[in-house]
Amino acid sequence: MKIKSLLAVSCVMASGWACAATNVALGGAVSLLGTGFNDSGYWSGASPAAPSTVVDGVYLTTGTQWNTGTVFWSGAFGADTVQIDLATAAKVTKIDLQADNNDDYGIAYRDMGGVWHDLTTISPHRSWGMEMGQANFGEVTATAFAIKAVGGDGYYSVSEFQAIGAPVPEPESIAVMLAGMAVVGFVARRKSA
Repeated sequence: MKIKSLLAVSCVMASGWACAATNVALGGAVSLLGTGFNDSGYWSGASPAAPSTVVDGVYLTTGTQWNTGTVFWSGAFGADTVQIDLATAAKVTKIDLQADNNDDYGIAYRDMGGVWHDLTTISPHRSWGMEMGQANFGEVTATAFAIKAVGGDGYYSVSEFQAIGAPVPEPESIAVMLAGMAVVGFVARRKSA
């Protein structure tokens, strides 16, 4: 009976890597690449947020003014980038983005080989101010994500980015788990002999 319990625990540990989708971007390192950040042109009420707030897990109230408590910028399409480096590589199937309502945002990801790939475009076109947008897609393995404006009125902002998926286990973790399963199997075999 104990052996069956040990085997069950080992299987649950092994399957834990593939389940429980979570926000793998939470707490990632955020870089602002470009020269248009914190420029809201003629708009008043500008209050830029720290880049880290883009991945803090907190959404602003829907309709919040686009340049208040957000990471915002102005300029040509694709000229500026919000880059999020993940703490570890992850398999991702969904992106949630809270951004300015009348713009289009191109999302790219960096694979484990360091190559960037275009992934999707999110267009949170509804009412006014900050709005939610999302995209579901086939699984990609990513180490980082990039957000660029690809359409809209020349004034852009992001308040929250979430990448839903599961971390890719480190090779050392896999080796330890396999060694543990081998020991459990060896013990089970000896007990049955």
